[in-house]
Amino acid sequence: MVRKLDAFEDRRKDHIWFYFSYDGKEYKGPKLSHSWHGDLNDQQISWLKKPLELTKGEFQDFVQCPLSRQEFFEKWTERKGLPRPSSKTP
Repeated sequence: MVRKLDAFEDRRKDHIWFYFSYDGKEYKGPKLSHSWHGDLNDQQISWLKKPLELTKGEFQDFVQCPLSRQEFFEKWTERKGLPRPSSKTP
């Protein structure tokens, strides 16, 4: 997720927060608990997918790579009601 979104992590607090930029603005992404280990359960997937505006299946595709960066930003901007950037790559 970090590489695909070109996101950065903030590990300074009790959770790991992810932030990413889109069209010159910074957005807060999902957060992870420092205590999460191993495979994600359905509740954890639910918490992670929500700020990304993805369904469970789309989130799994995003993490496992069938959903590209470009496809993610197309879905995300549409669902957030944001205009698409002027260039093809966000």
